[in-house]
Amino acid sequence: AWSDAIREHDVLLAEGQLPDADADYLAYQIEELSGIDFDDEGLRNLPTQLETLANAREIQAGLQQAHAVLAADGGALDRLHDAERALESMASVHPDSQALLDRLRSTRIELDDLAREAESQAEGIDLNPQALARAEADQDRINRLLDKHRASTLDDLANALAAMEQRLDTARNRDRKLAQWQQEIDSRRQALDGIGTALQTARDKAACTMCDAL
Repeated sequence: AWSDAIREHDVLLAEGQLPDADADYLAYQIEELSGIDFDDEGLRNLPTQLETLANAREIQAGLQQAHAVLAADGGALDRLHDAERALESMASVHPDSQALLDRLRSTRIELDDLAREAESQAEGIDLNPQALARAEADQDRINRLLDKHRASTLDDLANALAAMEQRLDTARNRDRKLAQWQQEIDSRRQALDGIGTALQTARDKAACTMCDAL
């Protein structure tokens, strides 16, 4: 509607022109925030990563010990195998033992899988001190930006980036948009004038018809 176009035009006028210095600083802030990959799950889990990297050797040692207790010669899995064989030998003459055998076999399979997973996780622990340094640098950068923009989360920073991009786009395109809205206002005014003219013509014609009839 014509009134909507006028309102949008007036809003742009009221905002005023953004000074060059402000526009440059806004562009710098956008560039700074654009360096963050907001889709990177690693950035969202930085506190957990830092805890893991800071205690990497202890974590690896614990996983290795768990694997050894289960899978080493004479360990838990070997003992479960012995128990399994004992139950197998009597299942044919003691049917009730079959239920115990099934439960024991299920437990042994689960613990075997657990041992393999512990070993795999131990091998996957990153002991590179540079990885910890990179994670700490990322956390420092994120914390600095959160404080700077008074944000609490990465999602808040993403929203701040979108708002600044919109503001800068509006400032850079203000004159073009003003011209576009002025053109729209003129076009809609012409359309309204045309409607008004048509109505007046119709009224005049109707009046003439009534006069002739009288």
